[in-house]
Amino acid sequence: MPEYRAYLIGHDGLIVNRADMICEDDDAAKERAQLAANAGQTVELWQGTRLVATFPNSPGNHADGGSLAEILVGRSATR
Repeated sequence: MPEYRAYLIGHDGLIVNRADMICEDDDAAKERAQLAANAGQTVELWQGTRLVATFPNSPGNHADGGSLAEILVGRSATR
């Protein structure tokens, strides 16, 4: 399965954190990255040197079920 990196981008445009993910494909990786964006973080999703997608934060639409790192690596509990 492909490896991805999701970079959480702060309000100042700098990388705040990074999460490594292994996902079935681009679509699965995008779904996880979108959850983090819904939790109020801008996320850039990369596979190696290829930018897959950028998700601007959506602070009015908060995700539930775990920390951002848990969301990104797919360990959040379903609630």
